[in-house]
Order: sequence, then C-alpha cells, then structure tokens
Amino acid sequence: MSDSIRLHFHPVSPSSRAVLAGLHHLGSTADVEFVEVDIRAGESQLPSYRALNPNGMIPYLEVGDFRLWESGAILQYLADRYGPSELYPTALEARANVNRWIQWNLAHFGKHIRTLAFERMWKPMLSLGPVNALAEEESAKQFARFLSVLNRQLGSGAFVAGDAPTIADFHLYGALTYREGAKLGFAAGEHVQRWLERMSALPAIQALPAV
Repeated sequence: MSDSIRLHFHPVSPSSRAVLAGLHHLGSTADVEFVEVDIRAGESQLPSYRALNPNGMIPYLEVGDFRLWESGAILQYLADRYGPSELYPTALEARANVNRWIQWNLAHFGKHIRTLAFERMWKPMLSLGPVNALAEEESAKQFARFLSVLNRQLGSGAFVAGDAPTIADFHLYGALTYREGAKLGFAAGEHVQRWLERMSALPAIQALPAV
C-alpha cells in the first residue's frame, strides 16, 4: 500500500463530504493528498480534469495508476483499504445491507434531495431562473415517501445498518448537507432526526469543513 493517494474534492460538495467523513472516521487523512477542485470556476470541466474523470464531477480518487470516481465506490474502496473496520463489514449479508442503503440513497432519497436543493436554494442563490414548480412538487412528495422508509429503518437501530455507523451512514449524511437550504422537513421522521443528532456528534463529522 505504498501508492500515493490523491482525492480531488470540494469542501462543500455533499458527495465529497461523505468521503471526507469516511476518511476521518478511518483515521487515514494523513495518507491522502487533498486536491481542491474549484467547481464554481469550472475546474471540473477543464479538459485536463475530464481526461482524468470524463464525468467532470467530484469526488475523484487516484491511487497510483488506479482511478476511481463515484462517492459510494470510493467509500467502499477506502474502507477496504484501511480496514478491518465496522465501517464496512466483511460478512456477506451485512455488507450487502450497507451496499443496499448506498444504492437506495443514490437512486431514491438523495436524488430528490438534490432536486429540492437545486430548486429551493441554488436557483435563487445563483440567479438561475424561476423555480420549476412541477419538479419541486414531485421531489417534495418523493422525499416524504422515502423519508418514511429511512425513518422506519432507523426505528430499529441507532444507525442505518445496525448499532454502529457504516459508510452508508456517511453517504446518507452527505446527501443531507443542504437540508436547511433545501427546506427539508423532518417532522414525520423522528428517528431520522435523532440519527442526524448522533451523526452530527461524531468526531468525523465535526472534523468536516464548515458549509
């Protein structure tokens, strides 16, 4: 494991923050060179960056000659690299459960959070035009639907995959970075609210840059 490790990120990117929190929890930040990508200045769209990551997105991980994008995959790789850790269990069914919640976040929960953050926060902030009322209404409906799924899950454990945090928790927490700006309501999610409090108290979360 002597290969140099470089993480391309932005400190207020939800996906970047999920990976950063995982690194802090693993205690492995000293092994990583952090390369901040100024997404507002368009650095992620430069030909030099897109030659590395053709998606033109962050985070992006380099380990020697190995290249990896997608925050969930990066978290999985880092947890395996710096394990053993309860952060990403090795037992087949326990690992599948963690993977399930990461994929659920990508396909459902986080998808609608991103839309609400864009319509309710980024559009007014960056003068990107009027709110798409239909998109906002549909994502608000779907957010409430999937919030109930997460709330039910967290009613049976302190964290989403059991009694200890896993990379799935950090992935979900990252997606909720702009929960205030997106005006997300958690009145129907008392277990989610308690989980947010538990997550916010973790040293790995407290070590994150301020938003």
